[in-house]
Amino acid sequence: MMAISCLVMANLPTYEQIGIASSWIMIICRICQGFSSMGEIVGAEVYVTEAVKPPAQYPIVTIIAIFSIVGGTAALGIASLVTSYGFNWRIAFWIGAGVAIISTAARTTLREAPDFIAAKAKIQKALAKADGNEESSENSPTINEAVNKKTIAALFAIQCGWPICFYFSYIHCGGMFKDFFGYTSEQVIHQNFLASMANLLGYIAIAILSYKIHPLKILQTKLAAYSIFILICPYLLYHIDTPFELCLIQSFSMLFILSTNPAMSVLYTHLPIFKRFGCATMVFAISRALMAILTSFGFTYLERYLGHWGLLVVMAPLCLCFAFGLHHFAKLEIEAERYRQKKSPVATA
Repeated sequence: MMAISCLVMANLPTYEQIGIASSWIMIICRICQGFSSMGEIVGAEVYVTEAVKPPAQYPIVTIIAIFSIVGGTAALGIASLVTSYGFNWRIAFWIGAGVAIISTAARTTLREAPDFIAAKAKIQKALAKADGNEESSENSPTINEAVNKKTIAALFAIQCGWPICFYFSYIHCGGMFKDFFGYTSEQVIHQNFLASMANLLGYIAIAILSYKIHPLKILQTKLAAYSIFILICPYLLYHIDTPFELCLIQSFSMLFILSTNPAMSVLYTHLPIFKRFGCATMVFAISRALMAILTSFGFTYLERYLGHWGLLVVMAPLCLCFAFGLHHFAKLEIEAERYRQKKSPVATA
């Protein structure tokens, strides 16, 4: 899906050539890319979670998110080149199509993760005991392990953090650069590129820290910092005098953004193994869709009637929901005796 949509967009005729059809084709390709990226990111994270043991698991899974951010940063960099120097944007989609084709070939050589193999072995043993009776194996607790509704709710609460913080940092602050400081669209794109660099550096830092510090503790620290920040943010926005001050606010938001990383692998381990990918992708998709609607319409009207203080109507409940999600998973980790991170035997040796 990703490779084909990139190839189509790289060769798509312009509006002057085929009219409105070019816009519709572009939208369809972006929808396909959205479906594809959801499966790519969640699938890769689940696979690595099942293939690598803690504590190495935490930074390695976070690396997947880092490369996702690299993609966004590269896109903003290319957009800056296109708007400033007339760089041919189609080249980026040709490169993307090539990467997608290579990754498709690489994926076909992957073996099943050890945890998944172990789970399938349990099913095979159950089938053998049942003398090959498939109906008996389908009643296996491993296959029919129930999904804890509170765990799904906690995962959803944490997943809602990224899109709202993303909107505030790139769209809300980007609009302020235009409205208050007269930035052009090209300048806003360049400014967002700088903010994405802060996000990238922050992810690299937490990936390194997660090898020594439990990921949920890192998220708790980020939540505390972001909660304080969002309480004073409306006041700061009313008193900024220079673009640099707004840049600091934008960069801080991206540096301490409320996201699932570096604890994504921790969250996955508390989902049933045979339902892990389905549950994770469904929560990912629904949280992104609902938060896109909330931010697109909610932020606009709240700011219109309440000014910058309207941010608290959305951001304060977000921090509370995020705290609920972290508390739930921290409780599960304590029960599993994994909350205090230990060094791996290899690292100790």
